[in-house]
Amino acid sequence: MARSLSRFFYRGLLSLHPPSFQAQFAHEMLWIFDEERKRRGATKLLGDALLSLGRQWIVRRALQKWFIGDFTLSPGLSQIHELFAWERIALPESHLPLPRMVQGSLICLLFVMVPLSVLYDGSVRAIQRGSVTRRTFGHSRPFASSGFQRRAALSGLSAEGSLGTGSAFGDSQQAMQSTNEGLDGLAIGSSHVTSPDRNAFEGVLTAFRRHNIVALDDPHGDQVASEFRIQLLHQPGFADKVNDIAFECGNSLYQKVLDRYMAGGKVPHEEIAAVWRNTTQVGQCDLTEQFYSEVRKVNETLPRAKRIRVLALDPPIDWNKVHSAADWVRFMDRDAFAASLIEREVFQRNRKMLVIMGGMHLYRNKHDSYPWLTTLIEKKHPGSVFVIATIRAGPLGATESAFAELQKRLGTSEVPFFALFNGTPAGSLDANPFFQFPVFRKVEGKLTNVTGHLFPGLTLQDLADACLILGPEKIAQVDPKIYEGTPYGKELERRRRILSEGQAGLAPAPPPPNPTQP
Repeated sequence: MARSLSRFFYRGLLSLHPPSFQAQFAHEMLWIFDEERKRRGATKLLGDALLSLGRQWIVRRALQKWFIGDFTLSPGLSQIHELFAWERIALPESHLPLPRMVQGSLICLLFVMVPLSVLYDGSVRAIQRGSVTRRTFGHSRPFASSGFQRRAALSGLSAEGSLGTGSAFGDSQQAMQSTNEGLDGLAIGSSHVTSPDRNAFEGVLTAFRRHNIVALDDPHGDQVASEFRIQLLHQPGFADKVNDIAFECGNSLYQKVLDRYMAGGKVPHEEIAAVWRNTTQVGQCDLTEQFYSEVRKVNETLPRAKRIRVLALDPPIDWNKVHSAADWVRFMDRDAFAASLIEREVFQRNRKMLVIMGGMHLYRNKHDSYPWLTTLIEKKHPGSVFVIATIRAGPLGATESAFAELQKRLGTSEVPFFALFNGTPAGSLDANPFFQFPVFRKVEGKLTNVTGHLFPGLTLQDLADACLILGPEKIAQVDPKIYEGTPYGKELERRRRILSEGQAGLAPAPPPPNPTQP
């Protein structure tokens, strides 16, 4: 509807141009309008046509006066060269011809309807971008961002409330100076930042100005975090800042299948589902299909050169050849594999990458001798990774008191909210109360539960450069019987037995995945 209406007014503008101009350029201009409307928007194109209309009539009239003279004193001039409707006013006639009256009425109508068309077109596009389905990041807040809201509701997510966005860049002048040095170009202000131009999405994207790699912590199975990532994809300019997305939940054995799917090719569901079903980790990729599907939709709107490539970060395990824990363990050097892939795709090709991976792979834990991903990358390229910790309240996230203290130091309870850590009061908080997911480690030869004590002596700014604050966690509910009795269900049981054997009881076997299609 919006497209046909804007096209109608554009054709109307073309019809008001001089006939000689129409004969030569109208068809070509209409073709350009049809081709460029999605990329530039109807507003700019209608403005161009209106400007062209003014130039053609006013400039031509001035030229005719200059070269021909006072045409109003020459009735015969209309036989020599076609003139404008208002040129007839000076001729000794009792009234204007009906066609000229219609033309004048159209010009008057034009100055009223074009602005209305522009407003209508903009509002319709906003609705099409997802205002039909509003949802909340934890709890209801006024929607402060003009960014995208998804077209289709995600299963299991609240359809009530609205989305509030914001970002904080420090609580003091000293903090603001410190963060400004780290992220050139970020709008620095008070912690109460609620304008659409200073929101959580912008905070994530602005980090690409100085970093080739922005690493976003993925709380596995959290629907709120998944929804944020999906909306991030649809932010204006995302494809201008990000070339690749590297996702933990993807088996690199099927990279060619994933490339074909992201390019818009016809890929059977069972074939593309193998990308997230067959990773080394069983049951941690239940929300991946939604994300992959949204990237594909974004790519459909982009020219080939701007399309986003999704890279599978998990080692290329072939479960048909895995029969024991020893076979599985061969593929467990996952961080080294991911670092090698990122070295090739980012630094050798000079590209920008958004990395989505579990926080333990991304945090800078100086007390942990294990070579996690960020440690491996920055060992060769110091300071090249901008790490964003995802913080949310809940049994697996932050304690209630820690979450409240963080919001107090930021001076806001808005979610989602982006905040820098370096040199800020928020960054100086003890890191341990913000990560309550269960972890078992061998301490002095004994299996020990270290939940809530993962980072002894470390603060938030020791682990990450910034945080993305979400509302209460909402873990995807898994139906344990979803694959019961199916060949894939039996395969999942086999894999769980292998993983339990390989983990030697360090953690319970993960639940089966929960894709949107069986």
